[in-house]
Amino acid sequence: MKKKLYKYISSDHSSHLLGGFFLAMGVVGFIADIIEEGVDEMIGLFTLMALSGGVIFFFAMKKSREEKSALNELISGEDGSTLISDFQNGTRYFKDSLILGEKFIIGKGSTAVFRYTDIRRAYQTIESNGFFEEKRDITVILGSGKICHVGKIPTRGRGNEDVHRIFEIIEEKNPNAAFGFNAK
Repeated sequence: MKKKLYKYISSDHSSHLLGGFFLAMGVVGFIADIIEEGVDEMIGLFTLMALSGGVIFFFAMKKSREEKSALNELISGEDGSTLISDFQNGTRYFKDSLILGEKFIIGKGSTAVFRYTDIRRAYQTIESNGFFEEKRDITVILGSGKICHVGKIPTRGRGNEDVHRIFEIIEEKNPNAAFGFNAK
């Protein structure tokens, strides 16, 4: 279950693929250039590709390790069994992109796992291009000051009832939390 939870909260790993691709293409191009023609001006391009790919890959792996260690810390703590139970039995919203459990809120692909009691403020964010709504999500500010974007909401107001229900649940579990942009 721990693996499923990690996979659920892990952010998109396309940067691993992108970094690996640039790294591989740079190394292959570098070797092919040396074998076929000797050293020429293309070596700089292939070296740049390999270096940039290596840097992207390195930082993607570092972020992945940090995510995994943060999750392991939560699971091995006193609330570990509650977190796993919340993941399995919690109420799922927005096509499974947000889980509300007894003690935890778990956001899919956002690396956001936190307790209700950690929430200081929650609000809905709507991004539009001036004519059409492009993206909506729930933004949460934790007591530590960390800002988390959780739960991608369907656009054009279709998720409004769920957002209000989520805010009601958060308020029920943490009466000290503020909602919206105005102080409570």
